[in-house]
Amino acid sequence: MQPPTLSDDALKVLRAVRDRALDGYNLMSKTGLDPQKLYQAISQLVAEDLVSIRGDLNPDLIGDVYLVVPPTAFGYADLLLGQLRFKRAP
Repeated sequence: MQPPTLSDDALKVLRAVRDRALDGYNLMSKTGLDPQKLYQAISQLVAEDLVSIRGDLNPDLIGDVYLVVPPTAFGYADLLLGQLRFKRAP
């Protein structure tokens, strides 16, 4: 099975919420993403079942979304983040 190709923004969000749940406002602050990019990154992570959200995934209310990596996705998230860490530069 080939791991998904996640955008850099999605990986930033995954890294930020790997160890603790965060709301959208804190995610924007921690990752430096604007609301639209954060919405796209979260949508990608939700589609891959890497995060669970509480609240409505709406671009206009993205700050009110609460994200967490569910325990069932810890291993998969670690695999993706570990591949990033050990990827060689071209």
